[in-house]
Amino acid sequence: DKDPVITFTGICAGPIVIQTDGLTLQGVGTAIIDGGGQDAVTVNGASRVALAGLEIRAGLHGLVALNGAHLTLNDVNVHDNLASGISIRIGSSVVLTGVATGQNGLHGLDVQNGSSAWVSGSLTAAGNGVFGINVNGSALSLSQAIVSATGNAVGIQIATGANVFINDADSAINATGNLSTGLTILSNAHLAAFGGTINLSDNTGVGVSLSSKAGMDLDAATTLNSFNNGD
Repeated sequence: DKDPVITFTGICAGPIVIQTDGLTLQGVGTAIIDGGGQDAVTVNGASRVALAGLEIRAGLHGLVALNGAHLTLNDVNVHDNLASGISIRIGSSVVLTGVATGQNGLHGLDVQNGSSAWVSGSLTAAGNGVFGINVNGSALSLSQAIVSATGNAVGIQIATGANVFINDADSAINATGNLSTGLTILSNAHLAAFGGTINLSDNTGVGVSLSSKAGMDLDAATTLNSFNNGD
């Protein structure tokens, strides 16, 4: 049997809860899920879930994955939610390609304890109230990826034993024009780069901050550029 595919266009009123393995939710043309102040989309424990070609807006959280959920986001814009745009929790994982998350009240992308995110292609986090990207006790990997955090309070936080990997020379992290720090690594967290570029510029505070037994390894001719920051 083929995995189920649901296509839609126009504005769909949330909340939507997905608990079916292998489900694809595909937008056609202008396709919007409006959370109406509740979590707009929740993927609860389901595997092989895919969301593509759509917007998620106006929820408490835009998209929540929890309880070991595994999903893929492709060409998805998550914006104007009260808390976080994308929240990955409780042993869940997500693959992101061509994803934007902006103007959310807390974080653009929030990857919590025991969860993971893999980025291929572009990921943009802009204008979020706290962190553009928050990787806390979890993991984030970049392969053939461009990750940009712009205009957030803090661009990217890697914290509490989290690990972030830049896996190739074609990947880049750009943390620019944030209201405080561009990239902060703290509390036994670690960034390891095996090539690629890290650009930290025009942040009101520092470009990069390491504290509380955090670490950063720049191998395989990784380039770090930090300039025009406030401190």
